[in-house]
Amino acid sequence: MRQIVIGTAILVLALGLLAAVAGLPLADLRQTLALADAGLLMLALGAMLAVFPLWVWQWRAIALPLARVAWPVMTQVVAVSVTARVTTSGLGGIAGGGAALHLHAGLSGAGAASVMAVDQVLAGVAKLAVLALALAFVPLPPQVATAAAAVLVLIAGSAALALAAHRARDALRAALAGPRLSRARGAALRLIRDFAQLARCGVLVPATLLALAKKGFEVLAALAVQLAFGLEGAPHLALLAVASVSLVSLVPIAPVHLGPQAVALFATYAAFGVPPLQAGAIALAHQVLVLASTLALAAVAAGLHLWMRRRANAPS
Repeated sequence: MRQIVIGTAILVLALGLLAAVAGLPLADLRQTLALADAGLLMLALGAMLAVFPLWVWQWRAIALPLARVAWPVMTQVVAVSVTARVTTSGLGGIAGGGAALHLHAGLSGAGAASVMAVDQVLAGVAKLAVLALALAFVPLPPQVATAAAAVLVLIAGSAALALAAHRARDALRAALAGPRLSRARGAALRLIRDFAQLARCGVLVPATLLALAKKGFEVLAALAVQLAFGLEGAPHLALLAVASVSLVSLVPIAPVHLGPQAVALFATYAAFGVPPLQAGAIALAHQVLVLASTLALAAVAAGLHLWMRRRANAPS
């Protein structure tokens, strides 16, 4: 709850900063926001909320070779990660998700780290897919193309690591031979062993499809927000908006979602000819909906936590 309060305060500051940087009259901005199509905004919110069950499903699929995690438990785990990601930073979301997998889902430290590693690789694949689709519609600026190339290199390196995980165990055992390194050797081998169990087609294929489906709902949400503010006939801009958000999320700054992403969305729309007032309204509405969906997820997770505690304490 404290993170949500902090995130809300930062969002308000970010909105004011965006209006100041873009030179948008606040009165006109408020009027533009008030004229938005509420039905389409609710559709966008629904698309954002639809990402969460897919996220839970994906993490259960990734973790399945290590442990069968119940849906309510994994929902709480994802809620912790998403809340930390939105209100602090991408690194905070990774750390929070790993800790929740270990403490709530019962995975070992190595297992939790392996699940988060696979999740990040698949998230990179989904981001690259969105960038590729965006590039197919409109040429990207040189800076964006460079960032996309960097993402590709990162993903290729991670994939190579996954393919080499089975063979790396023997090499690492030899490199860490000796009594003084026995503890480090054991920890490293456990991490490689768990990661190798997850780096299989039976895990990666369904998890990748779910990662792509999540991005699809993000694009749908961005498109619905555009339409709510009268921006029609530009579906490629929704792809570019999600691509820009994906690139900004690679930077480990706080808060990733409630500050720089609003500016990134505004810059993306403005760069492709959308009037500043309309671009600012779209960016601000998108960020408000992100926070609203996170609040809804946190409420669901809190309700599940109370239900599970009462069930555990109920007399048999």
